[in-house]
Amino acid sequence: MKIKAERRAKLLHHVMAEYNAMTKEYEIMKSETSILQQRNTEMYELMVKQEKQVEKLEQNVQVLEAENNELRRSRIIDASTKQ
Repeated sequence: MKIKAERRAKLLHHVMAEYNAMTKEYEIMKSETSILQQRNTEMYELMVKQEKQVEKLEQNVQVLEAENNELRRSRIIDASTKQ
C-alpha cells in the first residue's frame, strides 16, 4: 500500500511539474502573441500612413505636371508670337 502511495505521489509530482512548465510556456506564448499583435497594429498604421503620403505625392506630381504643361503651352505661344 505504501509503495502505491509513493508511486502516486511521484506521478502527481511529475504531472504537476509538467503542468507548471506548460503554464509557463503558455504565459510566454501569450505575451509574445500580445507583442506580435501590437507590432502588427503598428506596422499596419505605418503602412496606412505611407499610403496616404504616396497618394499626396501622386497628387502633387499631377499638379506639377499640369503646371509644367501650362508653362510649355505658354512658351510655345510666346515663341510663335515673337516670330
